[in-house]
Amino acid sequence: FKQKTAYEIPLRLVGSEMCIRHSTSYPYIIFHLNYFSLSIIHSMSVQDNFRLAMRRYVYSVSIMSNKDASGNLNAITVSSVTSISMEPPSLLVCINKNSRIHDSLILESEFCINLLSKEQEYLSNVCSDEEKYDQRFDDKNWNHEGVPYLQNAQSNIFCKIDKLTSYHTHTVVIGTVLDSMFKDNIATLTYVDGKYE
Repeated sequence: FKQKTAYEIPLRLVGSEMCIRHSTSYPYIIFHLNYFSLSIIHSMSVQDNFRLAMRRYVYSVSIMSNKDASGNLNAITVSSVTSISMEPPSLLVCINKNSRIHDSLILESEFCINLLSKEQEYLSNVCSDEEKYDQRFDDKNWNHEGVPYLQNAQSNIFCKIDKLTSYHTHTVVIGTVLDSMFKDNIATLTYVDGKYE
């Protein structure tokens, strides 16, 4: 569609059908014809609508890092990090079962959530690109002693895995917080609607 006019369509619901009425007494939906058509809107799935709805969320961007039982370093970009409780201090992060780090996440093992600053967008891209997997620890700011962590991250949260819950394509990792560090200046890297901010 090349038109850029927004058409206001008054409507009301009658039973399970949507009826268009030329009356100002009903609520309005605005369709921008350069983005949508009625046929596209009606054919969108639950997954499509959910994906578009979630793109409106603003996410902080972090890198989850750990060292497996053989001493191999792992890192992956994550946005699904949520604090759970202060008693005990704990958080959760969701990890795709197909990711390389997944099988190294076992009970009682440790990991670090490295919250990125705006100047670390490139690290987020590296740690989310499978083709650049071997470059994930090239940055000089990685400290490899013990659990690997980014020394110049916005903050570092060190955790021990307390529980693993499988849910379809992902595993929900619940970690008990062991220690935390942070920078005084707040300039957190965020991601919304498919782009960094």
